[in-house]
Amino acid sequence: MKKKSAFADLYVKALSVALEQRRHELGLSQDELAERAGLHRTYISLIERKATNFSIKIFLKLTGALEVDPAEIMGAAENLVDADKR
Repeated sequence: MKKKSAFADLYVKALSVALEQRRHELGLSQDELAERAGLHRTYISLIERKATNFSIKIFLKLTGALEVDPAEIMGAAENLVDADKR
């Protein structure tokens, strides 16, 4: 069971990285993203530091605020996971 948990953690971390990369592409601060998404800046920080798991609802709020299709972020995360496996 632990192996599945580690696999899920890897994907959550990759999603966090992909979301942060998109934020940087748009030139947004954590404060600006938080305001757009209706979240607190410290929660954005926790996500980007990979210090918390987040729900699909939060993921969708973030992708909406980042003006990106959720599938695009999932694809970027998949690429990160694949690169990490090598």
